[in-house]
Formats: sequence, structure tokens, C-alpha cells
Amino acid sequence: MTGRELLAWGDLEERRRGRAPAWIAAAVVGLALGAEVARRAGWFDGAGAGATPGTTLIIAVLLATFVPAMFGAPYRMFWRRDALLLARLPITGAALWYVALVRAARSVARSVVAVAPSLAVVAAADAATAARAAGLAAAMALAAIALVPSVCLAAAHLVATGKSRGLASAVGGGEVALPTTTWLGGLPATAIAGVVVATIYAAPWLGGSGDSAGPIGIALIAAAALVAGAWATTAAPRTYPLAMREVAALDRQIHAHLEIHPPTMIERLVRDRLGTAAPVHDRLARLLRRRYPLAVFAGAAGAATLVVIGLAGPAELAAWLGTVSAALGFLAGWMTRALARPPLELPRLTATMPIAPASVATARLAYVTTWAALFVVAPAAIAAATSGRPVVALVTAGAAAGAGMLLGRLGR
Repeated sequence: MTGRELLAWGDLEERRRGRAPAWIAAAVVGLALGAEVARRAGWFDGAGAGATPGTTLIIAVLLATFVPAMFGAPYRMFWRRDALLLARLPITGAALWYVALVRAARSVARSVVAVAPSLAVVAAADAATAARAAGLAAAMALAAIALVPSVCLAAAHLVATGKSRGLASAVGGGEVALPTTTWLGGLPATAIAGVVVATIYAAPWLGGSGDSAGPIGIALIAAAALVAGAWATTAAPRTYPLAMREVAALDRQIHAHLEIHPPTMIERLVRDRLGTAAPVHDRLARLLRRRYPLAVFAGAAGAATLVVIGLAGPAELAAWLGTVSAALGFLAGWMTRALARPPLELPRLTATMPIAPASVATARLAYVTTWAALFVVAPAAIAAATSGRPVVALVTAGAAAGAGMLLGRLGR
């Protein structure tokens, strides 16, 4: 089966079970962001269409539109609804890699739709600034299409071949034994963090300061994406099938080494107060970290970012808090769907067990609420308390997180 045929079958399956209005949602979000950029530039306060938005706000919009596409790479590659079926079929690695690249490109195209109105606002005010922002957006798009999927493939290859254990021992002197899920979440998260840092590093250049940081950051991102993409394209035929079997079938002992860890202390505290819903919560806590490790990494990184924003108190406080809070809210919304579907939940099997549907729903709600309290509510409260503008910070973070969660629940 070729990559085109595999992609066509996947698209047909998605059409048959109904697709969420992803393109419409991207357009709505883009229009809302564009209106906010114009408002922050003073267009609605008499400044006119010639006022240029702040560079911090432009960077925040770029991150808000492209980073979610990057974080979605491992899920599009290994944890889709059909991943377990693909892991069992004799599909070539080249076909799997083709599908991964096309789906990444589609996700980036939706990000472009979301960022286009904001870039149009910037272009109306200053064409030079808009051109620099477009160059930065192109580098981020290239990273989302080539760099992050390649890193995901490399991480899965380390896990599938057992090299992750040897690498951890070599670095830690034989005293470090990292779970395999650490590599599956940590390496892609590190690559995404590098792109974010390079983007922020380019902010002075974006404002026309003449600093060389912008071109250097764009060049580094583009070069890393091209090199990683070339390696992955060459390695995919022999590594992707093995990686797919290892990662997409983590719950099958015949395909993968089981490494399921007990719940954390906080998860145990919540579990012990749920009554009949406790066993379901316990199972979800064990499986989510195993199958979706990036959710924990992203939550921790987002929480730390919120606290840093509050301590720094930037001029564009609302833009930064809104961007990060919306991303975390989107992740929480996605989690509410992930906890109710395979591979975390098997509805038909659960229905045959002596567990009330209300208990299952309570366990899911408790897990998402705990995650949101740890990684959204608590850090947002700290950011608001330390920012000097608590009301603005709380309202912005709350509204953005709520909007992001709604979008996350609307996804596939």
C-alpha cells in the first residue's frame, strides 16, 4: 500500500465517522486573533489602520497558532484511533512517513489560516514588519512539518530498539533508569521548546532593530528542520514500522515492554476520595502517562511559563497570559475526549463491567479537574498575584483557558 492510498483510506474513515469543523474553528480563531491584534494596536481607539501592533503581541500570536500544531505531531503519528490497526498491518515505513508529513502539513495549513488575519493587520500598518513576521511564521511551519515529526520518530526509534536505556546509562553513569515514556515526551518537547526560544529570541529583529538574532533564529530552525527531515525520510522505511508497533501498541505485551507506573501522590489523594469511581480513576492515571506522556510535559512547561510571565510582568501581560492559558485550556479540552475513547477507554468493554456510568464520568472529571488545578489554576493564580495587575491577569487567563478548552473539546 502506498502512502497516498493509506492517506485516502484514513480520510475516508474520518469522513464516515464525522469530522469536527477544524478549518472553520481555525478561521474563527484567526478572526478573533486578528481583531484583538487590531484592538491592541489602537485601531478601534482612533489610532487608525497605520498603527503597528507590538512585537510581543505578534510573537504571542505566532506561538499560539503554530505550537499546537507541533504538539499534535506524536498523536497524529502514533496515537490516532487507527494506530493499533496500522501497527498490525504490513505497511511500509515510507508510506507511514508520507502520511505523517501530509497530516502535519494539513495541521500547519490550519495554523496559517489562524494567523493570516493577524499578519494582514500587521501588513496594513507596516509591510516590512509583516514580511519579517511571515518569515518567522514560515520557519515555524517548517519546524512543525519536518522537525518535530522527525524528532518523534527518533524518540520512538530509541524506545523500540532499546537504545534509550543504553543512552540513559551512558549519560547517568549507570545510575539513571529513565522510563521509556520520558523519551517519547521529553525529546519532542525539547525540540518544541527550542523553536519557541528561537522565536522569542527573534523579537527585537521583528521590531526592526537591525539585530541579527532574527535571521540567525530563522536559519537555525530551518536548518534543523531540513536536516532532521532528510534523516527521517531516509530512516523511516526501516525504523517507522518497528516504532509504530512499539509505541502504538504499548498496551500489548507481545508488542512492547510494559512499563506502567503507579499513580502519583496527588493522584492517590484524589482517587481515595472518589468512592466507587476510584478504580476507574486509578486506571486512567496509570494509562495516560504511559500512552500520552507529552500531556504531562506540556502541562508542566505551561505552568512554569505562566509563573515566569507573572514574575516578569511584561507590558503585553494579557497577550502572554492569554496565549499560554489558551494552549493549556486546549490541552485540557483534548484530555476530556482522550479519556473517553480508545486506547484509554474501551466503551463496549466498560459497559459490560459492574461499574456505573456515573462513576466512570466522575473519574474522568476528577482527573481533568486535578490536571487543570495543578497546571492551569494554581500557576495562573500565582501569575496574577505577582504581576501587579491581578484583575487583568485573572480575567485574561480564565477567559483564554475557557476558550481553549472549548476548542479542545470540539476537535476530533
